[in-house]
Amino acid sequence: MAQKNRNRLLKRLRNDSLLYIMFIPVLAWYLIFCYVPMTGIVLAFKNFKFDGGIWGSPWVGIRNFRKMQKKTAQSLPSSKRGRNML
Repeated sequence: MAQKNRNRLLKRLRNDSLLYIMFIPVLAWYLIFCYVPMTGIVLAFKNFKFDGGIWGSPWVGIRNFRKMQKKTAQSLPSSKRGRNML
């Protein structure tokens, strides 16, 4: 039974080979432009150390965003601070 299913699968792959070849550029596009940039998004949640690289740097979570919000709020004049926090 397993051999029969395998032969059927191979036959379908052989018959639809042009379709799979046409799918390769689409898959490459998604990998390059949708998944590779995710490493940059991960950097926002890390305490980046050059010698550790992206994956070797410690995870800090949302701390970077809180620090950025705090600095932005302190740099604004006091009249605009209340509106910025809304």
